[in-house]
Amino acid sequence: MKGSKNRFKARQRVASGHAKVRRQRTDFNHKLSTELVRRHDLIAFEDLRVRNMVRNHALAKSILDAGWSELVTLTEYKALSKGKRVVRVDPAYSTQECFHCGALNKIALDIREFDCVSCGRHLRRDHNASCIVLKRGLAKVGQDMPELKPVEMEPLPVQTTGRASSVSEAGTTRPKGLEAHGL
Repeated sequence: MKGSKNRFKARQRVASGHAKVRRQRTDFNHKLSTELVRRHDLIAFEDLRVRNMVRNHALAKSILDAGWSELVTLTEYKALSKGKRVVRVDPAYSTQECFHCGALNKIALDIREFDCVSCGRHLRRDHNASCIVLKRGLAKVGQDMPELKPVEMEPLPVQTTGRASSVSEAGTTRPKGLEAHGL
């Protein structure tokens, strides 16, 4: 009955349950954003329009329950205080574009793995999308990624000791023995 004591108590229990879930979500987002900022210098997020996405009644509850907007906001303010960068990138076709060749694969959203129509590579949709978001994030901060190669294929970087280079200048003397070693 409307206005009864039992109805009031039931409403209090439901409100208490919702508050608990909200605190748990906020706690998780705080911990995740702190870990992201601690481990990474650049964090790239898709600039999703969550407000428009929740209009789809089939996805609204899941999207709001995940707290996407809250995670991005928390990460941005924590990164700012630690001197790290957070960028938002265009989400258009990030799950359909091939990370390796850039070809657009028109596939349904329920297909989680596919073969690229251009280069023929087998791609996992979520992993490919994360690589695309990273690539776009790096491009946004001015560090475009060339074709990625496995670490074993690249030459090892030259180790420096922090000493000055051995450049011969007029009027300088070099200790004996260094000429034999090419220094």
